[in-house]
Amino acid sequence: MRSRKSSIILKGKYPEKIRERYARLREELPYHITIRKIRGNYYIVRQEYVTDKENGKRTAMQEYLGKITEEGMFIAKAGNPKTELEVAEAVVRAHGGKISMPQEEQGRVYAENAVQLTAKEEDVLTNLTMNARMPIDMLSKNTGISGVALPNIITKLARKLDITYVPDIRLDKLGFVEFFIFVKFLADRPNPDAVKADLEKISNIQFAAHTTGLFDMALFVLAEGNENLAELLRVIKRVPSLIGLKSTWVTSYFYKTKSFVPLRLNFFEILEKHVWSRSKETPRPLPNLLLKGEKMVLKSLVNDGAAKFAEIERQNGLAKGSARHIYDRLMKKGILPRVTIDIGRIGLKYEAAIVMHIKEEDAFLESRKSLLEFIMEEEKGNAINRFSLVGDISNPEGVIFFMPVVKGNELEQTVSEMQSRIKGIEISTLVIDSVMFGRILRRRQDPLTTAQYNALVSDYKMKFPEVRIYDEETFYRIEKIQSKYEKVENYESEHK
Repeated sequence: MRSRKSSIILKGKYPEKIRERYARLREELPYHITIRKIRGNYYIVRQEYVTDKENGKRTAMQEYLGKITEEGMFIAKAGNPKTELEVAEAVVRAHGGKISMPQEEQGRVYAENAVQLTAKEEDVLTNLTMNARMPIDMLSKNTGISGVALPNIITKLARKLDITYVPDIRLDKLGFVEFFIFVKFLADRPNPDAVKADLEKISNIQFAAHTTGLFDMALFVLAEGNENLAELLRVIKRVPSLIGLKSTWVTSYFYKTKSFVPLRLNFFEILEKHVWSRSKETPRPLPNLLLKGEKMVLKSLVNDGAAKFAEIERQNGLAKGSARHIYDRLMKKGILPRVTIDIGRIGLKYEAAIVMHIKEEDAFLESRKSLLEFIMEEEKGNAINRFSLVGDISNPEGVIFFMPVVKGNELEQTVSEMQSRIKGIEISTLVIDSVMFGRILRRRQDPLTTAQYNALVSDYKMKFPEVRIYDEETFYRIEKIQSKYEKVENYESEHK
């Protein structure tokens, strides 16, 4: 009997025995693998993403593990001293054996050294996710950790989890709309290197990946409305690597409700025309236009979200103290609500997307509250949220969830729980085989700051613990008020 795993991956592409053995390997191995068919042979490759600390780009690193014969037998490659243990594990697990390592009994492993996070470290990660440039005294008040100890904890976490800093830029304020484009190739697929090179040149595309499952390719794009999207689609379809390939294209509006897709640096080529310059027609800046200094600061932060203000000023020739002023102005305008983090090392097996299609709206609406609660639920001890990106889509009408998978059957368990809790839906899945460029953030967002929390409070009158303050201006305003009241209370108590 075919496993559920094999029904999700390689559907109809490979012989039954190949699919079965590949599915078992994916379920048992503690890292992400892919399969490659070359001249009639089926090769298994380990794939890992490494983040370049200088430019923040994520690169796929591959290692050949062995091959699967037509009879369904996995033959591991000859090991070397560095990888003998992993190859041995692969052989044992492929033949039905199980290996118990000490760290596996402690829960999820997020770093190569198998060190688990403490409750305080988790709290620091949440605060950095919500405001990565939070002052130490504010972070100390929020976490209860001394300001002396915090810098060392942050440095340790950054090294352990390969943390990079990323600006959360709200381009809807500048008139941009977010879309996903999904492609299903009906025969041949494009050459991976050629299509990557072609698509990378298109500044509107912020994320591109090869996938297995419902579709073969997923693109996240920014467009200035439907007319601009139609033109963008024509440009994408005409790139040399895609011409002549039979394919079906699905375009869907995306309304994010949890997290966001980071910008690529070359998107600033498009933003150039959204920078205000004084003219007879526009003597003053319009709300949907950036000032030149604002564009400079945003671009510097996309390049390095941890860049110091003095460095940003030096790079762009800005006056001393102006970068901080511009940063604060962007926050007030809602264009830059925060700088957040991306966790690059979590023991990832693979990334997947769950596409929830609403088939019966009345039945779905009856269980909508359960869906909102499900998205907010997080297991204790996790360095990252269960879903890295969530949003409503228009084609098919429903919701898409991006999910980093760190355990063998995690995707199947999640889909099963969704199907049992949410009515009137149909679920399909995508497994991300390789990312061409861009990234889906992995971080630890406070559930009480999500759109799901807002909906549960406003629509269902649910009550939650007091929401923590992550915004500096609000935090220090409250601190000032509290300090004033404390002085009054102290004065009254002394003069009774």
